[in-house]
Amino acid sequence: MLTSDQINELHRLYISERWPIRKIERHLKLGWKTIKEYLETPAQGAATRERRSKLDPFKAMIAECLEKDPSVTAALFFERIKDQRYSGGHAILQEYVRKVRPQPESKRAFVRMEPFDGERFEVDWVHFDVLNYRSSEPRCQPRPTAGAMASVRLCRANWTEKIPIDFVAISSR
Repeated sequence: MLTSDQINELHRLYISERWPIRKIERHLKLGWKTIKEYLETPAQGAATRERRSKLDPFKAMIAECLEKDPSVTAALFFERIKDQRYSGGHAILQEYVRKVRPQPESKRAFVRMEPFDGERFEVDWVHFDVLNYRSSEPRCQPRPTAGAMASVRLCRANWTEKIPIDFVAISSR
């Protein structure tokens, strides 16, 4: 069995240096079957190990407090655990609190309300011109007028109709 340094050297010579297997065989004093076997397996990376965080002793207390009140800020936690000999930074704490904090359920921005037939009442403001034909003036001049029209909307499947209830004209004379 080869050491990790030998395996990495084998991969470096074959991939980076583009040496043929015959040359690697003479250089490392290994058989071609062994070289072929290790080339088919990927090169070993650096060994990783679990690193302890400065925040580890305080994680249980932070999680407990966030369960009780999810609106507690990282700055408040920082002040509280600094007195308990926390030597880490604020950024580490902030990142952890952001990860652990329970997210509130998203609220719907719009709730559609469908009224039953005849329950919806609308008032529309209307601008239009009125011609007075009974006037004794030689020309009929349009007179700007505004009014309000109230209607009840009746809805059935794909059919909509507005039925006017009342009309009030407001003259601008």
